[in-house]
Amino acid sequence: MEQNTGGRIKKIVPEPIPDRIVMYLINAIYFKAAWTYQFDKKLTREHPFKLAGGGEVSVPMMVPEKAQRVRVLRDGDLTVLDLPYSRRAYSMTIVLPDQVSRASTLATELTAEQWNSWTSRLDSAEVSVWLPKFTLEYGIRLNQALKALGMAEAFDPCRADFSNMFVVRPGERYWIDDVRQKTYIQLNEEGTEATGATSVGIALESAGPPVIVVDRPFIFAIRERLSGTILFLGKIMNPAVNQPREIESPREVCPA
Repeated sequence: MEQNTGGRIKKIVPEPIPDRIVMYLINAIYFKAAWTYQFDKKLTREHPFKLAGGGEVSVPMMVPEKAQRVRVLRDGDLTVLDLPYSRRAYSMTIVLPDQVSRASTLATELTAEQWNSWTSRLDSAEVSVWLPKFTLEYGIRLNQALKALGMAEAFDPCRADFSNMFVVRPGERYWIDDVRQKTYIQLNEEGTEATGATSVGIALESAGPPVIVVDRPFIFAIRERLSGTILFLGKIMNPAVNQPREIESPREVCPA
């Protein structure tokens, strides 16, 4: 696991391994890319970032030396930005609501149709984009999400059927007990490093291009531009917080 994620994720399997576990299926993805238009470290400065609950924090804000050629969409009360990576096949897409509290609810309401509508209408423009540096690391059990997608039976000790994979002896049951994903994402002046094991400031200057300051909660995605495949998707509510989190959900139990 450590070798396949650039050393960022040391382990994903909890220790000690529970006696009930008979198999682990593990998949890892590692992504590292430089910006097409890199930021100058000397221009990075402290800047206020507004919080959804009120107040603000000071964060390192990356400032470009000159305008970048990016793709932009203004849709109602939000702005969508698409920043290319140097390999051009990939980009980071940022959805920046005007309202400070909107990002959290928008993330839960987001649909594939809405996302595709945004990305299909992006237009190229010369824009100066200010981005906060951040590092995001978290772990989550995906059991509930997969159940919602139609896999509930596989997680049910009473109903799951894995007889095609195992020789099931009398009194034995096999089911999916745990699906875990760990993610590490670091965004800085050079670009983005990501691993996984599963009021907006828009102003016009008389002598320059538009400036968009990402200084409030936002949604981001790292995606392959041609197919639209999303590699990573998340939201940043406070770039100043970098604490690894383990998000748990209740385990299934088959009544005796």
